[in-house]
Amino acid sequence: MKRIHLLEMNKYVKVDIQSLLISSNKWITNGVNNDYFYIVEDAYLGSPTNQSIIDNFTNYILGEGLVDVSGSIDISTILGEEDLRNAVTDFKMQGACVFQVIYNFGGGLNKLYYVPTKSIAVNKEDDITDDVKSYWYSFDWRFKTKYKPVEYPALGCGNGLETEILYIKRQSAQPVYALPDWQSGIQYCQTEEELSNYYNKHIKNNFSAGKIININQGTTDSEEAMEETERAILSKVGGSNNAGNIVISFNDNYENRTTVDSIEITDAYSQFQFLSQECLEKIMLSHKVNDKSLFGLPMASGFSSVAEQMVQSLKILYRSQINPMRKILTSNLERAFKKNNPNVKLEFKNYEELQVQPATEKNII
Repeated sequence: MKRIHLLEMNKYVKVDIQSLLISSNKWITNGVNNDYFYIVEDAYLGSPTNQSIIDNFTNYILGEGLVDVSGSIDISTILGEEDLRNAVTDFKMQGACVFQVIYNFGGGLNKLYYVPTKSIAVNKEDDITDDVKSYWYSFDWRFKTKYKPVEYPALGCGNGLETEILYIKRQSAQPVYALPDWQSGIQYCQTEEELSNYYNKHIKNNFSAGKIININQGTTDSEEAMEETERAILSKVGGSNNAGNIVISFNDNYENRTTVDSIEITDAYSQFQFLSQECLEKIMLSHKVNDKSLFGLPMASGFSSVAEQMVQSLKILYRSQINPMRKILTSNLERAFKKNNPNVKLEFKNYEELQVQPATEKNII
């Protein structure tokens, strides 16, 4: 009799975005307990490429800051820089961002505070296509019995004095919650994270994919005896870093000796290089990145003027990606700021090198 343990590989199951909406009597969450927000956040935290792209997109959207070109309101007195940056990061990462709207006692906008998108659930209206009139806040929906959800009216749906919620989202295939604009790249972000975990574990295991320990001193019909032998061996060579990497095989007699064979991956370097490059390219593609250098990603040099090439690429990026996102943000923020002055016109100020300079007349001799 020969006894050997086999390891099963994990199976990837693609998320069905149409089944994400989980409805209760009062609210609708984005997955069970809003967990899809956490899946997206994990893809941001676990993928260096994805995090670099999202962080740089945030910087490009913010530019030199948010200003009121009409000059009627000092934005900084109502909306802090940190709150704005967190909200813009959420907007790029999650496809939506949320602000808590605080009014003065006598009416008028007092403050806008950032609220994590994952903390908000949409109120269950009579019809899913109806405008949302209120939202539910919980510090962590996974522990909503501890952090009881509290209902707040949507912007413009309160009495003008109580706290309201300004929810800004992009259009997407999801009817209630926005999907990130890099939705198609999430599984590549997860793959990049798993590659990183594998590299780390591979190094700790002395660059071996695993080992087979063959017990060549005869087999036994006793399951208990074989399991006892396994436990004794694994207690010596296992440990947390080697867990799951040792395969123990009980074989017929082979000169009464124990042999240890390493499991090596054929052409591993080429496989990992391909996977790393594939993840990089697909994550970039999902974000519609037009120039690696703009996001701190590795690229081949060869341009006579790298700075000039970057400025031209950045202008294209602004026209195709940044400005449309800015428009969604400013048009929605204006709804709140116009509570104080209807003439408010919000704009994100461009970096100096992107600002259009007025043409000067040349002297004609």
